Amino acid sequence: MGFYALTGLLNALTSTILGFFVYFKNRKGALNRSFGLFCLSVAVWSYAYFVWQVSTTATSALFWSRALMTGAIFIPVCYLHFVLNFLNLLKKKKKILIFSYFLFFVFFLFNFTSLFVKEVKPELSFQFWPKPGIAFHPFLLIWLGYVIYCTYLLFLDYKKAPRIKKVQIKYVLLGMTIGFIGGSTNYLLWYGIPIPPIGNILVVAYVGATAYAILKYRLMDIRVALGKVFIYLATFSSVFVLDSLIFLLGVRYFGPLSTNSRNFYLTLLPVIIFSFFFSRLFFKIFSKIASRYFYYSFSSVKEILTTLGQKTTSVLEIKKLAEIVTKTLFESFELNRAVVLIKNPQTGFFQIEKNIGFHEENGISLVKDNFLTQWLEKNNQPLVAQELSLMIENTRSEKEREKLIKLKNDMERIEAELCLPLIFEKKLIGMIVLGARSLNEAYTKEDIDLLTILANQLSITFENAYLYSKLKDLSENLQEKVDRQTKHLKELLKTKDEFLHIVSHQLRTPLTVLRGYLHLWKSEKFEELPLEKRKKIRGYIIDSAERLHNIIKDVLQVVDLEGGKITVKYELVDPKKLIKKVYEIVKPIYQEKGISFKIESFLKKKFVKTDPRFLEIALENILDNAAKYTPKKGKVKVSLLSQKDKFIIKVKDNGIGFSDEDKKILFEKFARGKRAWTLNPNGSGLGLYIVKKVIENLDGEIKIESQGINKGTEVKIILPLQ
Repeated sequence: MGFYALTGLLNALTSTILGFFVYFKNRKGALNRSFGLFCLSVAVWSYAYFVWQVSTTATSALFWSRALMTGAIFIPVCYLHFVLNFLNLLKKKKKILIFSYFLFFVFFLFNFTSLFVKEVKPELSFQFWPKPGIAFHPFLLIWLGYVIYCTYLLFLDYKKAPRIKKVQIKYVLLGMTIGFIGGSTNYLLWYGIPIPPIGNILVVAYVGATAYAILKYRLMDIRVALGKVFIYLATFSSVFVLDSLIFLLGVRYFGPLSTNSRNFYLTLLPVIIFSFFFSRLFFKIFSKIASRYFYYSFSSVKEILTTLGQKTTSVLEIKKLAEIVTKTLFESFELNRAVVLIKNPQTGFFQIEKNIGFHEENGISLVKDNFLTQWLEKNNQPLVAQELSLMIENTRSEKEREKLIKLKNDMERIEAELCLPLIFEKKLIGMIVLGARSLNEAYTKEDIDLLTILANQLSITFENAYLYSKLKDLSENLQEKVDRQTKHLKELLKTKDEFLHIVSHQLRTPLTVLRGYLHLWKSEKFEELPLEKRKKIRGYIIDSAERLHNIIKDVLQVVDLEGGKITVKYELVDPKKLIKKVYEIVKPIYQEKGISFKIESFLKKKFVKTDPRFLEIALENILDNAAKYTPKKGKVKVSLLSQKDKFIIKVKDNGIGFSDEDKKILFEKFARGKRAWTLNPNGSGLGLYIVKKVIENLDGEIKIESQGINKGTEVKIILPLQ
């Protein structure tokens, strides 16, 4: 089996496998179907090409020459069909496509006559090479015309195409150029031009590049692809030339070489040795050349992002950290906008830390937990707006399509081209949102891979900065308490010193270990260490960092507990149901005094977002007071109201009320109205103080009004609608 037969078989297998794969990826998709048809025509040509090359008789070779032309005849029209689908021009150019199929079908009818393939004759090393009939000449001109027309359509659409579509068109054009140039070398010998079909193997690139453009949403930068092709082709060519020279020297020294002779193997041995050693050398040389001419901008961005990752590790202020990240990304990728958002754990909103170019009124400042953020947290991968359009086109599930459309709408609302999630311990703590690149370029696979690595590093950095800011705030609050409570000044100062001493002592050991090993990692000696040693050092670094995180987190929890702090945990609550639950607790007092109890709800939504524990504490105190300070057979009514961005719980009774003098001291510790002592001598005077503190923790306010003595009381709890 010769080299050219192998190229035919390789082309056949490649087109068959890729054709089936793309077709079954989405059998209902017009683009996938037309590509499958195109691959079928290439496969028919290639399989017949293989059999023709291994034919041993003129009759067999002539038959398979005509068989391979069956596939070749339909390649241009099938390719046109694919291009029209790819560019969404099928409806507009439908008549041209129908005419094209008819035209090439006419050539197909001529194919099995001498008018198309006249005969087979020896050419160069080929025993049977086909010769054209009179109908073959117009076919070849029309074949070339269709290649030019498809190229023209692709170039025309390229000018107005969106970014990711442009990259796809580049790959289709690259594959078409390589494939058609390679395939066209088969026609030279038809006309007696003594050049063998050396480019036939390049048809693989034709089908492969086109399939890659269809299947991959996140495309490799075309410059990187060209660079890789250059490296492997140049290396292969250099090794091939070197091996050829060695064989020529062998022939010159030993004479004609035969596989049965000892001299053949004496020549083959240096070929194998030189191929092994020089292939590595050539690969390194051509890789450096490719880096200089193909990867320059990519390498520059990589270097910038690496420097950014190193620089941010020493920054502990969220604002400053966000500013460095945003500015660096904005400049290195030449963006029109960039923003860093960090999630507020209490409200669920994403707060803008640094914004360049985004219009806050268009929604970037209103990002909160929604389908977009849920998708980012669940999938933990970047989201590219342009990819969503292609994913929507190619998905087979209607339910999946609806979700993708919703994601696309969310990204359009905030003017985002790329969303990078910042995930820490499987939770979304923030996101980096980027706009469009300059010159309308798409984000390539290499860009997104680099940004993903950077986002993973920044997630840890931002979490550490958040913990640092919380520790700093707690330290400042502690100092304020020390200043206020002069009676315990010495004790508090001593506690603070001990606390800082313990913290610094606990942090010093892992920090020292971490710093030492990081310096070693950064040095050139690190790469010289044995692999097992490097693995151990990396393990020490990870363990030290984890210990640091755990120490800080545990210290904060201790400070919260000793300070009597309870973290507010917001969740969806049915306020009417909660009031009924509280009423059941105080119900015996109401029944004993025969007090009627009524609930009215005018809320637009059944659920509100708040902390049910805090609200329950407040309501229990208020309803208990209402019962204790309302006479027998009295009335208590609870109303639930909405007011713009707030919801109100109003508790009104017809009890003893209070005077203006009493109102001044209602919320003070241990303070009670004059008549309250008479009706409820066992009261502590802390109830309303507790209620006030609880409501303030929920970012709300409480108001108490009375028309005077024996004229009842009205309590209003006003809380924000989260």
